[in-house]
Formats: sequence, C-alpha cells, structure tokens
Amino acid sequence: MKYIRIILALIIYGGIICHNPIQAQEFTFMPSVSIPVGEYSSQDLENGGFAKTGVGFHFMSKARSENWPDWLSVNFQLSQQINKIDGQALAQAFNAELGGGVLTAVSGSRYKPLMIGLGPVFSKNISGWLKYNITSSFGIMYANFDPLKIKVFDDQRVLLLEQEYFFTTKPSFSYSLGAEMVGSISQKIDLVLSGMFMNSNVDVSTTDQLNSSQSTSSINFGLGINYKF
Repeated sequence: MKYIRIILALIIYGGIICHNPIQAQEFTFMPSVSIPVGEYSSQDLENGGFAKTGVGFHFMSKARSENWPDWLSVNFQLSQQINKIDGQALAQAFNAELGGGVLTAVSGSRYKPLMIGLGPVFSKNISGWLKYNITSSFGIMYANFDPLKIKVFDDQRVLLLEQEYFFTTKPSFSYSLGAEMVGSISQKIDLVLSGMFMNSNVDVSTTDQLNSSQSTSSINFGLGINYKF
C-alpha cells in the first residue's frame, strides 16, 4: 500500500540522518491560524469540504550533521489542525439542491488532520540575530473527522429525517512547504514567525459505505518559540 512505502521511506531517511553525528538540535512549538484553501474550503456539494478557519499546533525538531553545510538541516514535523465544518453553509447548499418545501440543519462535525513528516530545511542568516528558513516535509496524514448530524424538516418544521454519519479515513501522503523568520532573543531562545502550506487528499468512507476523497489543503500562519540545545 502507498502509505507503507511512505513509512519505509521515512525510516530509511531517518536512518541516514541518524548515521551521521548530530551537531545541533532545535525544538519549536508553534500555535497557528489554520486557513483552509481550495476544495477544503469550497462550498460546492460536489467536492467541497465546507471547512472554516480554525487552529493548528505544530511541533518541529531541526537537526544537522557536522558534515553538512551550514545552510542545511533536516526537519521532523508533527502538526495537528482543527477545522469546523460550516454547518450553516452546508445546510443552505442542501436546501438549494433539494428544492422548496424542505429545510435541513447540519451540526457537529470537525476535521482534525494530523501530519507526521520529514524534510530538508534551507537557512540564510540576515544578521547576527535574524535569519530565515525555507522548510519542507513529506510524510503521512491521519485525518479524523467527527460525526456529521443532518436533520430534514418540512415547511411546517416537522422532522422528516434525522441521520448521523460516521467517517473512517485511511492514512494518506502529505507534504508541507513553508517560510520562517527567526529572531534570537537569547542564547537559547528564538521567536519564530511562520507561514506554511500543507496539503493532502484523504480517502473517506461512511457507515453507509459511501466512498470519496477530501482535500485538506490549508495555509497556516503562526508565532512560536524555538529552543536551541
């Protein structure tokens, strides 16, 4: 399966890194604003995700070998995003599709994609205390989708149908590309301002055996703390 090959590639990549002595390590924690883009935020019933702007939490570990050039390091990334579904917009789309005489109400669902990845980082010093990084990672996304509850009423507000949909997903290939401005405030602590694009297409199925895929593309803007060992 595709995600098994991804895991194998990460193991090999990690083995190559660990085979060389590590010269320095940095650990970054960063909360972010997670802005869905493309199909993820689209309000089209055919392929839209109806995702709203949410939050993200990112843990990153950078390391390098003494044999590497100063501008190169490797990044391990663990990122969690939480984006609510726009239930009002989804209900309006259902109403338009079903025509007059019925009303729908949608509640309860959130997207919670979790990304694990590795990738190179390219750095450039601007001054003695300021630098910028170009970051990347390639790995696996595990997407957890909360149940979605749908109610259908007639024009007299009489309940016609109530259904709760549960989702299962498969691990999928994911990648991120980003840029960071890093400012040193002490010998051990940096402030990090980051913009990051993350992308994956997740295979989704429901309890009714409906199968589809959902894009989870987002842009994340964050301010974090970097600790240098």
